Amino acid sequence: IIKSANNQVDALNRKLAISNNLDFLNENEKKEQIQKANFIKIFEAYAREKYSNKSTLKTFHNSLQHLKLFLNNKPVQLNEINRQFCFRFKNYFEKLELKNSSKNSYLQKFIEVVSYLVENKFIKENPIPKKFTFKENVADRQYLTPKELNKLASTPFPEYSFFVCNAFLFGCFSGFRWADLKKLKFADISNNEVKILQGKTKEYVEFKLPTPAIEILNKLRVFSNESVFVDLGSNHRGNIKIKEWVKNAEIKKTITWHVARH
Repeated sequence: IIKSANNQVDALNRKLAISNNLDFLNENEKKEQIQKANFIKIFEAYAREKYSNKSTLKTFHNSLQHLKLFLNNKPVQLNEINRQFCFRFKNYFEKLELKNSSKNSYLQKFIEVVSYLVENKFIKENPIPKKFTFKENVADRQYLTPKELNKLASTPFPEYSFFVCNAFLFGCFSGFRWADLKKLKFADISNNEVKILQGKTKEYVEFKLPTPAIEILNKLRVFSNESVFVDLGSNHRGNIKIKEWVKNAEIKKTITWHVARH
């Protein structure tokens, strides 16, 4: 993750060895040099090396763009990432007309990178304040009530959306993201328990499925022995069908794949 910083250290080592015939820097001196590394470069490298999911990378990109605007595109060294810097960065978001959920999402990416550097002792003390988020407004997070979900489930599916609509319902009962639904296989399910590696977090989740989710699985087994949802298509195409379905159910909310998790 700190490849760019280490490259700077190596370049300095070579320069010192050639010009002054000095030994290579010791570990403490290396860490001191890394303290002067550009945090922006490390932020970019961290996201690129750890994640491949386009949605996650987009959030990292947006977080980074806000960080650059906050800094007026000036570089910032690791030794400048202190508590005062964190408070100033949060205050920058106070003035923006964004949903609090979006502000928290961007701050979370900043926290993730800083926490990694703290954990690996490249930042000496954790600078993140305890309360470093915005209180989310109820309107920020869209969701279906149980009554609305039942109404939607009883509404006929739009044309060519059998797998999309069943996947959305399954997502409501399992909390899976679209990317995880798309790759879900029957082999991931045993004795009504599911275990998968989440695409976004790269962590395993394992839990017993509720009855409505099991009923959906039983209905889909006749179509495939491998993938649960054999014709899910793209995220965009699915959202179009879901919105059409919600409209037919006369539910006046903006509903997308991710609302199933909520």
